[in-house]
Formats: sequence, C-alpha cells, structure tokens
Amino acid sequence: MKKILLSIVFLQLLSSLFAQVDGGNYVLMGRSGVGTTMTTDYQCIGINPANLGLKTKYETKHVTLGLFDMGLGFFAQGVTNAQFREYVVDPLTNNTPLTPSQSIDAANLMKNNAINFNADIMILGLAIQTEKLGGLGFKISDHINGYGAYRGDFTSFGYSGALSTVFFDSLTLSNNAVVPNDPNNYNAYFATGIQSGSSSVPISLGQIVNGSKTQHHYYRSISASYAKKVWGDELFSITAGVTLKYIMGYNYLDATAENNRLSGLVAISPSFSQGDTILSNVPTRENKGNFFTPSGNGFGADIGITGMIKENIKFGISLLNIGSVTYTTNANKLRDTVFSSATYETDAFENLNDLIYWDAVSSFKVKLPTMLRIGGSIALLENKLEVGADVVIPLNDAAGNLNTNYYAIGGDYYIFRWLRVSSGLNMGGNFANVVEKYKTTVNVPLGITFIVGENGGWETGLATRDIQSLLFQGSKGVNPSLGFGFFRFRF
Repeated sequence: MKKILLSIVFLQLLSSLFAQVDGGNYVLMGRSGVGTTMTTDYQCIGINPANLGLKTKYETKHVTLGLFDMGLGFFAQGVTNAQFREYVVDPLTNNTPLTPSQSIDAANLMKNNAINFNADIMILGLAIQTEKLGGLGFKISDHINGYGAYRGDFTSFGYSGALSTVFFDSLTLSNNAVVPNDPNNYNAYFATGIQSGSSSVPISLGQIVNGSKTQHHYYRSISASYAKKVWGDELFSITAGVTLKYIMGYNYLDATAENNRLSGLVAISPSFSQGDTILSNVPTRENKGNFFTPSGNGFGADIGITGMIKENIKFGISLLNIGSVTYTTNANKLRDTVFSSATYETDAFENLNDLIYWDAVSSFKVKLPTMLRIGGSIALLENKLEVGADVVIPLNDAAGNLNTNYYAIGGDYYIFRWLRVSSGLNMGGNFANVVEKYKTTVNVPLGITFIVGENGGWETGLATRDIQSLLFQGSKGVNPSLGFGFFRFRF
C-alpha cells in the first residue's frame, strides 16, 4: 500500500490530479467549461440540474442516452512540450530513470509550478424531458480529481533523493569513504558506488514538504436528478432542479505541511491494494478486486436555478457537491518522520517510499469539493450561435476542488445543421498556481461535434482544453487533453 501512495505522489509530481469544471464532458470542454445555462439533458447533472427542466432543442426527442463519455488531460505549468517529453514521457516509455543531472534540471523546472492530470468517465447517462412532467436524469460517473503544487525543496528531494544537495551535504561510498555531495564529482562517485546521503543536522519529512500541497480524490457518483419550471410564461420563466448522489470513494490523499510539520489523511480501496503500485492495481478476476469495493461511502446533493427571457437569454446559479464521504477501510493518518540519512536509490522516489509512514485510524470524514457556479448565455442568429460566460467559485479546500476561482467565456456555432464548432477562453481554477501567487495561464479550447440522423438522433464529438498546447511546441504550460463521446443518442 505504501508504494500505491508513492505512485500517487509520483503522478502528481509529473502531472498532478486536478478538478475540472467540465467534468470530462466533451461538449463543455470545447467551450471552456461554460455550462451553467448551456448544458442540457443528462450532461447538466453535476453542472446545473435546473437545465433538465428546459425545453430541448430537438422538439420530437424526449429521451437522451449516453455511454462512456470521457475526458483526459495533463497540465504542467511552465513546462514546454519538449521538456515534458524529456523529463516525463521518455523515461516512462523507455523505463529508464533520469540521470542525476537530469534530475537536478527536472527539479528546478518543476519547482513552484502547478502540475496536473485528470480523468473523468461517464459510464451511463440518461434523461427524460417533457414539458408537463419536467426533466428526470440519471448518471453514473467516475472522477479522478486533485491538485498539486510543490516548492523547490520537495522537488529537489523527490527527483534527486539521497543526492539532493538541498538536504544532504555528504555521501557515503561503497568503500565506506565519506565525501562531499558535489555533483561535479558524481562520475567518480558512481565508479566507486554510492551507498547513502547524509545530513549534518536532522531533517523532517515536514521540512521537505513544507509549503507544498498534494491532494487526490478518486470516487464514483451515482446521481439522480429532477427539474421543472416553477414559475413564468413565454416571456420569462424560472426552472429549479435538484440532484441526489450516492458516493463510492476509492482513493483519497490530502497531504500538507505547515511550519515544517507534515499532516494528512490517506485511504486506498482494497481493490487497489493487492500489488506494488496503483498503475498495476486495476481490479481483475485474478486479484479478486472489483470496482464495487470502495474504501468509503457518502452522499451528496446539487441544487440549481435557471431563468430564461424570451427563450434566448438565460442566467443561472448552482451549488454543487454538498455532502461528504466517510472512509472506513484502509483509513490512515500520515505521520511525520525525522532522519539524517537516506539510502541511495536509482529511482529517487524510492527514498520517499522509505520515509513515508502512517497510523491506522478507524475512520475519517471528508467533504466533497463544494462549488458555486454562476453563469449566463444568449442565443443569436436564429439559434445558430450561443455564447455564454461562467464563474466557478470553490467553497472549500477539499481534495479535488479548484484552488481558486475559474473564469470562462465560450460558445457554440452551428456551421451546418450537422456540424457544431465550440471554443472560448478560460483562466484560473487549477490552472493557477498557489505557490506563485495564483499565477495563471489562459487556455483556448476547441471542440467539434457531429449531429447525425433525423432531428439529432446520434451525436459524436471531440474536444481539447487548449489548442495552443497542441499547435505551439514552445508554449510554456504543456496542456495535452482530449474529451470524446461516441455513443450519445436521442429518441
């Protein structure tokens, strides 16, 4: 289980897990996550349930079914595509650790940067919408969310381990000679062999992690929603909706250090605790694991309101993820440790593995990542163009939440009846860095959707969160991402 936690930290150092306001929905992804008033049918579950009560664009279709929509993405602030390949992709692909000089370069590159990864999978979505009854929705989704930002001391130790010049002033060689920790002499040291690094003063793990932040939450939500128009006429109307969720929590990590003292909570599902790393622990028949064995359970709710003027101007507000998860299986509290030496490992992350300890607890309770969404939109050109703007505000610092406000503008344009193009601009959220005074990047997404069949019977599409990162190789802030959905049907 310790190596599972280590692999989570490793993934977050390279591409930390983070919350996305689009929930992996390719339609929202393509228009910057703008959706408080622009999402419809089951896609509005988790965004604004009130939109289930609005009229659909396809008047003869009242049932929408979707299967296996997915959104994946990496984000590494301050890193170019070439650097990302050198320090992340190539070592993983070739299964070769970084050299000591590469480790130093990688640590300097990654320090004080926001570095992210996300995966959201909608397994099943279903919506039934009628003017008299309102809208009913059901959705099952998996969410891997989180955020990581690391100060230079942590990246130095994480990448260099016992060779970190920040913490270890001397090295012990295989012939028991004690020599200065001087990178200029590493070739000679490696010729003899390096046993360990030593510090003249004790070091705590909290001292290494101090000022850094690591959060990760993997959970499944099973959601049921209802919405209906509660007031109004053809000129002005108000629709209200609610979502109730059952939460199955699989993996949780929240580790921080203040005043050089480490604290945190961690829980790993039994399904993921059979082998060495989280990457090799997908539940299978052989390891007797399954995705129905969570380490925690809980409940959540969303509420929302949408107002509409003359059917083309909309404004809305929603409060999302009100609730909590209680972890009872493999629940642990991280323990700070003090040491003065570390064994040299070719893979420097093994040094973290040697130093991370925890104490079992009976249970712990954590909040869901609660957010407030406020947005509006307007339809123009006989509904061929719809543009909108959203602000998403995190209301707590729970694992998986945004670390600051997210701002977005975006829209959809129907080039033809069967072809829709989406784009926009966004900034903030987890593209902003907490250790660099919330310095942020500005992203330009792009989405393409094909609508096939009579009155939108089948829909499929692709999107990316930032077309700049794909087109401009020298762009600072690598952000490869992909959202797609191939099985979206209307009846």
